[in-house]
Amino acid sequence: MTAISEMIKREYYNGYRRIWNYVLLTCAVILIWFITVPLWAVMYTDIIPMEDPSDVLDILYMSVPFYIAYAFSVVIQAVLISVGKTNYIFYECLFVNFVYYGIVYGLFLAGVFTASMDFIILMFGIGLVVCLVIDTFLYLYSKKNIPPEYQ
Repeated sequence: MTAISEMIKREYYNGYRRIWNYVLLTCAVILIWFITVPLWAVMYTDIIPMEDPSDVLDILYMSVPFYIAYAFSVVIQAVLISVGKTNYIFYECLFVNFVYYGIVYGLFLAGVFTASMDFIILMFGIGLVVCLVIDTFLYLYSKKNIPPEYQ
């Protein structure tokens, strides 16, 4: 996804302005992820010889939906960066890092959550979803300030 992000930034800078093509490319990457899911167990048993890859696979399976949110967030952030709306990324980072994670940490200290691998995956995964929601809102909000040739 980092490579797609860099491609978006460079192409937007050079005049290519179709975000939906990048969304479709991201969908293709996600489809490839899903096609390769049956091979993950083979990879961890045959290529990376692990006796019991079940814990690693459980983490991967639980993380996939959140990385889908991350993938789309990367596309939106790259567009915002390339059109000079880095302040929006700053606002999103402030909110997620201080408000969302601050609330989760406070609830953890209050004993609402207990530390576990599932908690950590969900905490960071929901953080990625929150990023996507905020990025989408900021992109839609910024469209009125982004010239039509950049949309």
